[in-house]
Amino acid sequence: MARASSTGVILHSYSYRETSLVAEVFTLSHGRLSVIAKGAKRPRSAFRGMLRPFWLLDLAWSGRSDLVTLTRADPLGPRFGVEGEGLLCGFYVNELIVRLLHRFDPHEALFQRYVNTLEELAAGQAPREAVLRGFEKHLLRELGYALVLDRDESGQSIRAGEHYRYLADRGAIAVDASAAGSIRGASLLALEQEDWQDPACLQEVKSLMRRMIDVRLEGRPLQSRRLVRQIRQLASG
Repeated sequence: MARASSTGVILHSYSYRETSLVAEVFTLSHGRLSVIAKGAKRPRSAFRGMLRPFWLLDLAWSGRSDLVTLTRADPLGPRFGVEGEGLLCGFYVNELIVRLLHRFDPHEALFQRYVNTLEELAAGQAPREAVLRGFEKHLLRELGYALVLDRDESGQSIRAGEHYRYLADRGAIAVDASAAGSIRGASLLALEQEDWQDPACLQEVKSLMRRMIDVRLEGRPLQSRRLVRQIRQLASG
């Protein structure tokens, strides 16, 4: 039986039979995993209370199937203190990882970016939308779908004062300012540099990244988006 270990973060977990839990985990060395923690709900289990989202852990497991058996989960510090709107953002990021990353496919740079994202969401100093846009950009790059943001389809440099339509399979195409779905060159450059001094750029980029992410989801809805809509409807109603 194969044994392995790595630093990892719990993405989500759910009950399995009477006493066990199954968790989705994003690890530094092995990518996304599905692990079963046998007996985790028993009062004296070493896993009890550990398999909650946003906890950085030292993990070990055994097995060769898509569902491996967790053998160790030791905390490497307190849980990332994401809360309020930051908590919803964290759930969104976690769901993207579960939906778009294959099991046992390491993405060490993305893992570090993910940890940095949780730290930023917990600190609450940077605008949450800016934190999410940066993570989405790096996620698409790791998946092999990097956005070309500094030049258009013809190879010309993006100009801040011009307007473009961005297509997932072609890149930026210069269009008239009145064209539906267009985005300013300034917003593309802001995303490239992750420079959000202009709030209007951030709003335009949000629409662009939603479309690019939806292409990779192939029409599958995200539960985290539905949850955000429901909460906002309750808050406004």
